[in-house]
Amino acid sequence: MRCLWLYKFRRNGRHTECGYDHIKVCCKNATIGIPTAKTGDAGIGGYVGIKTSGDLKITDCEVNNVTLSAEDKSNGAGAGGVIGHNDGGSTYAYDILINKLGYVRGNNSVSVSNLIGWNKSAGLSSKFIGVSVNNTDCLPDIQYNNSEAPTNFTAVHSDYNGTQDNTKNIGEGSNTHVDIYSPYVNINPSVAVGGKTFSGDFVGGNMQTIISDAASYTNGTKTKSYGINSTIKTYAEDLANSKLTTFRQASELDVQELNDLPVLLIDDNSSLNITQMLAKYISVLTNCDVCDSSSNKLKTTDLMNVSTATYVYDNDVLKKSDKSTLTFNSKTGYFKVTDGQYDNDGTNRFTVITLDYIDPTGSGKTALRLHIPVFVRKVLDFSFQSYVISGTDYNHSHYTDKTKLAFESFDAPVTTYFKYSYYKSANEWEKMLNNGDSLLWSFDKKLYLIGDNATDSGVLTDDTKLTLVDANNNDKTYHSTASDAKFNKTTGELDLTNISGFKPVTMNDVLLRYASVTAKESSDGTLVEAADEATATVKTSDGKYYRPAGENETGTYKITVSANSDTPKNDNDEMIISENYYLTINIPETGSSKKVIKNFVNYYSGNKPRKLNGNIPTNLVQVTNNDTGAYVIANFFTQLVSVTAHDPEEITASNNFIHATMTSKISIDRSLRDTFNGYKSDDFNMYQAFKFSMKNFDENDAGANAKIIAGTSVNVDYSILNSSDTELSNAKISKTETLSEAKDSYMLMYPGSVYDYINSDTNGSITVKADISLTYGTAGIIDQFPERKDGDTKTGIGVNAASYVAYSQNNIENSSISKSGGMPARRYYRKAMTVAQLNYNVAESTVLESKDSPFSQLGINAKDMTTEEMAITANAIYDLSALSRSTKDSGKKIQYTMRLYVKDNSGDYKQTNDISKYLSSFTLENATSSSGLNGKECVFTADYNGEEQNTAVTKFTVKTGKAFEEQGLTYANYRVELTAVLLNDNNSVVNGTTSSDYVVYTNAKIETGFINS
Repeated sequence: MRCLWLYKFRRNGRHTECGYDHIKVCCKNATIGIPTAKTGDAGIGGYVGIKTSGDLKITDCEVNNVTLSAEDKSNGAGAGGVIGHNDGGSTYAYDILINKLGYVRGNNSVSVSNLIGWNKSAGLSSKFIGVSVNNTDCLPDIQYNNSEAPTNFTAVHSDYNGTQDNTKNIGEGSNTHVDIYSPYVNINPSVAVGGKTFSGDFVGGNMQTIISDAASYTNGTKTKSYGINSTIKTYAEDLANSKLTTFRQASELDVQELNDLPVLLIDDNSSLNITQMLAKYISVLTNCDVCDSSSNKLKTTDLMNVSTATYVYDNDVLKKSDKSTLTFNSKTGYFKVTDGQYDNDGTNRFTVITLDYIDPTGSGKTALRLHIPVFVRKVLDFSFQSYVISGTDYNHSHYTDKTKLAFESFDAPVTTYFKYSYYKSANEWEKMLNNGDSLLWSFDKKLYLIGDNATDSGVLTDDTKLTLVDANNNDKTYHSTASDAKFNKTTGELDLTNISGFKPVTMNDVLLRYASVTAKESSDGTLVEAADEATATVKTSDGKYYRPAGENETGTYKITVSANSDTPKNDNDEMIISENYYLTINIPETGSSKKVIKNFVNYYSGNKPRKLNGNIPTNLVQVTNNDTGAYVIANFFTQLVSVTAHDPEEITASNNFIHATMTSKISIDRSLRDTFNGYKSDDFNMYQAFKFSMKNFDENDAGANAKIIAGTSVNVDYSILNSSDTELSNAKISKTETLSEAKDSYMLMYPGSVYDYINSDTNGSITVKADISLTYGTAGIIDQFPERKDGDTKTGIGVNAASYVAYSQNNIENSSISKSGGMPARRYYRKAMTVAQLNYNVAESTVLESKDSPFSQLGINAKDMTTEEMAITANAIYDLSALSRSTKDSGKKIQYTMRLYVKDNSGDYKQTNDISKYLSSFTLENATSSSGLNGKECVFTADYNGEEQNTAVTKFTVKTGKAFEEQGLTYANYRVELTAVLLNDNNSVVNGTTSSDYVVYTNAKIETGFINS
C-alpha cells in the first residue's frame, strides 16, 4: 500500500478547531511519502504528518512494517514514527509500538526519529508512556533545533523486545490500570511468582541487555538499542559493574521459584547512594532520565508514582509483608532502608519497587506499570584507614593525613597504624541485638601489602620481622616473621590471625568501648540470659550474656544501647566505632630481590574493594581522597662521621668546660636520586641529629657509660657545608640549654629539615657540623669528672658521637641511617676537689671538776682531776649546700670516721694504732651503727634525708692520771679528726662529698700551785 499524506491531511482523525479526536489505530505494511509538490516544513509520520495546532491523544497503537519516504528531496521535512512535523499543540500517548520502521531520505535535511521527526518549538508538550521500538534503525525519539531543545518531552520505553505474549495479566499494584488492548506494550513482558504478576523489562530479564546496548550505543548504530542521549549512555557505562543479580545470588538461599528472579542488590546504608543507583537503573530501563544531576535524587512528576512493598514467599504463595524494607519519600525524592529491616533474614523475602506511570490522556489511571525487585541486604558501613611512620611509634595522635608515606632503609622498622571504623546508630545496633543478631564474632583481619604493580606486591622476605600491637587489648604485642605468618608472596596478603597468639576483638567488644549496652527485664523482650558465651549472641556492659528466647520462655529481656558522651558521630547521627592496630615491619636487606620496595597498606588488593568477611555484609565508605598509607624501603642515603675532642684535658674551676666537634657527611645514592624524588611529596622533610655520649675510664683503662649530669650548660653551634666544603650562610643555627636532669646521652638535632640542602647540591651531598661545649660549676665538675692521681694517665671522661638521619623527627634515634664516629683518645679529668664542708668544734667552755679554778675542757691536767677520765663534747656541722641537686639526691646516708693523732717530739701528729688506749669511749648521737673503738678508727653511720645542714654531736672520754701512765702513754697534745662522706645505695662514696675537720685537746700533768700564788 502506498499512502500520500499531505501536510494538512489527517488520517484516522478529524481536524477541527478543538484539535484531534482520540486515535486508536494500526498502520501496517505501508509506504507513506511526502508529495513532490511540497518543498518546505513538510512532515510525514506513522499517524500525523504535520500537527499545527490542538492536542493529540493516541493510545494502544502500532506502526508496523512501515517505510516513511522523503524521496523527493524536500528541504526541512520531518519524518517520525508517530508525528512527522510537530508545529503546535500537545501530544499525549500510551501503549505505542514502533516495529520495522524504515526511512527513505533523498535529502540530508530531512530529520527522522522514532516518535517526532521534527519538533518546532521548545515549549511544546509531548508525553509518551509505554513505547516499544523494535527492528528499527537506532534513532532518537525526537529531533529539534539545538536552540529549541524540548523542555516538556517525555518518552518512557517498555517491552524492549516487543514480546507481546501477555495479553491480559496486569502487574501487581494498587492503582487502577487502564483497560488493556493490543499491542500490549504496557503490560509486557511479565512473570508470575507465587500467584503474583510482575511486569516490565526488568522482571522480564532484559535489564542486562538494555544496559549493554545503551553503553555501546553510538550515533547511527544499527544494533538493537534505543536512540539514547549521552547522559543515558553514561549511566549505562556506570552500571557495567552493577548490582544486578538474582534472588539466589543475593539471598544465598535456594528457592526454586525465586532463584532466577532478577533483583537489584542494595547493600548500602546511604539513602543518597541507594537513590542514585536506582535512579540510574530506572533511567536506563526506560530510556528516560529521572536522576536529578544536582542532588542525585529521583525526579518524580505527576505522571510517575513510586511505591514499595516487601513480599515473603511461603508455601508456594507470595504474600505482602506489613512493613516494607525499603521506602520512598515522594517529597524529598529519596529511597531509604527502614531501620532494623532487611531482606537477608532467611525468610525468602524480597522487596519490589513499583513505578506507576499515569495515563497522560487524563483518566488518572495507570497506563504503564513497571516492577523492579530489589534485595535489601543488611549491611554495615565501614571505612579503612592506614598511616605509616618511620620507626616504632605507637601513639595514634602522631598519625595524621601527613603521615601517608614513610621512607626507611632496609633493616629498619616502619610502623603502620590502621583502623577499621563502623557506622551505625545506637538505635540500629539496639534493633539488631533485640532481633537476635549476634555480635560475638570478629571480622577478618587481612592486610594487603601491595605495590604500584603486581611485581611489587608480596616482596617481604621470609625473615621480615613483624610486630603487631593490639590497641584494643591494652596494647598487647605479638611477634612473628613473614614466613611464620604465612605471608602470601603472590598477592601480598597478610592474614594477621596467622600471627601466633593473636585473636581479634569481637564486634561486641568494639561496641562496648563506645556505648553502654544494658539489658532490662521486659514482658515484650526477645532475649533471655545465657549460661555462657558459647550460646549467647550479646554481652552487656555488666559482663552478662544473653541469647534469643525460645518458644514459651519467660523472664525475657530487652536490650538498650546508648552512645557514650565522647563517642564520635557522623552527619547521619551514626556512631563511629573503631578497632585499631599497629604493625611494625622490618625488612632485612639480605635476601631481598628489590633495591627499592614501595608497598601500600590496604585491606584489599586490585581495583575493587572487597567486603569484610564476617556475619554482617559490609559496604566501604571513603573518608578522604587518600585513605591508605604506603612505605618506601631503600638505602637512599649514606653517612661519614667524625668526632674531635679539643684541649685542655684537665678540668678546673677556671677551665670548666669541654669542647668537641662533630661532623656528618650525608650523601644520596645517585642511582636512586630520581626514584627518591619521584616518590617524595612536595613537603617532604628529612632530619639529622648527633647523639653525643660520654664514657668513664679508670686507671686500668676500663670504661663504662657515663651520664651527662643535671645542671650542665650545653651550647651547640650548627653549620652546614656543601659538597665543596663551603659553609652555607643560611644554615647556621645556635642552641643553648641547661639540662634539668641527667641524661645517658645528648641528642643534638638540627632544628630544620636538611633534605633541601642535599637536593639542591649538585652532587647530592652535604656535611652537617656541630660544635658542642659543656660547661660545669664546681660541684658539677666533681660529679662529672673522675679524679686523676699522680702517675695515672688513663682515668678520665672520653667523648663520642653517632649521627642519625631519619624521615621522622619522632624516630630519629631508631633510624637505621646511622653511623658512629671513632672515640678520640683525649680524656677529661680533674684533680682532687671537694665542695662539701665539715666544721668540727667543741660545744662550749665548761667548769672542770678541779680543786678551785675553772679551765677549758680542752685542757686536761691530771694533777687537778679528782677522777682519771675527762668527757669532752664536740659538735660537727656537715654542710652540703654547695652540692648539686643530683649529687645530694644520690646520697642515702652519712658516714662519719674518727681518727686519733698524737703530737710527737718533732712536732708532727702521728695516728694512734689503738684508740681505746687513749679514750675510754667515743659516741655520736643518733648514729645508726658504730664500729667501736678497737683499732685505728671508729666509724659511724647516720640517716640522711637530703638536708643541706647536718649536725652531729660527738662525746668522747679521755683517759689521764695513773691508769694512763701505767700504760706508758705520753702526756701530749692530741688531735681528734672527724671525716664525713655521703654514701649511695651501694654504700659507695658520692664524689665531692668528703670533708674533714678536727679538734685538739691537751692531756698533761702540771703542778699549778705556784701559778695560783
